[in-house]
Amino acid sequence: MPTIFDELLERFHSYLAGVDHDLLADEVARIGWNMPVRPLEPR
Repeated sequence: MPTIFDELLERFHSYLAGVDHDLLADEVARIGWNMPVRPLEPR
């Protein structure tokens, strides 16, 4: 029996299938990432 999550996941996959990946990569590259790089501490 499909759940609401299954339906949302299916719709999200359909949305991603229609995204222009080159355009998305260009937009992500333009983001001004101003967070300093820091090493992750082991847990």
